[in-house]
Amino acid sequence: MKIDLTEKQCIEELHKYLKNCDADELARLVGEIFGGECVANYHKNTYETIYEFTPNEFYYGWFGKEKK
Repeated sequence: MKIDLTEKQCIEELHKYLKNCDADELARLVGEIFGGECVANYHKNTYETIYEFTPNEFYYGWFGKEKK
């Protein structure tokens, strides 16, 4: 089976997926897409999830930070 998608459809579906996935899945995707390892940590003082990203050899300056 083949499904033809427009760029708009792809972006809309990715947006829906990202909006609804859990923190661990989002961290996995961030690591895979941006070149690194990402872990989701719940910050008990602010009640929000903080993502800790560690660049690997495939990281190329995303997030405005250069790899050291």
